[in-house]
Amino acid sequence: MRITIFLIIISLVISCGDNNPQLSKKEMEWKIYNRTVDTDDPNYPLEIIEDGYKIIRAYHKDASKIGYVEFPAKDEVEWGWKSTVRNKSNKRLKVTVTYILKDKDRFTITSDKDYEYADPGDTVTIRSTSSMNFQNVKRVYSSSGSISYYEQ
Repeated sequence: MRITIFLIIISLVISCGDNNPQLSKKEMEWKIYNRTVDTDDPNYPLEIIEDGYKIIRAYHKDASKIGYVEFPAKDEVEWGWKSTVRNKSNKRLKVTVTYILKDKDRFTITSDKDYEYADPGDTVTIRSTSSMNFQNVKRVYSSSGSISYYEQ
């Protein structure tokens, strides 16, 4: 009888623990790349110094209701990315990067976009965070992106 009660109490303590999904240390490390802009234009004004992404944290989002719309509970992750870019032109540029996480078949899992202004000769780091479903973390195989600019 004592052992049964003890096991029930242990089970309750364990099940009442942290509800957040767990990430490995490897999943939370930066994946950094040194890539170039894919262009045939020798005068393209931007140079990519480096880019990368990491999974920041995992969390549980409780079910909610807004008006008549119900949103189920779900596990999510916050992920972040950065792209360091140098403006090689003599003009101020608005640099926009769309960062994409892909699976092994190169299907897009999620993407995010942000921008920074870069003065002539300056190097800027464009960074942002976004969220995605926790189940997608294991699917992430690679990343890619697109970069565009507008003269200011």
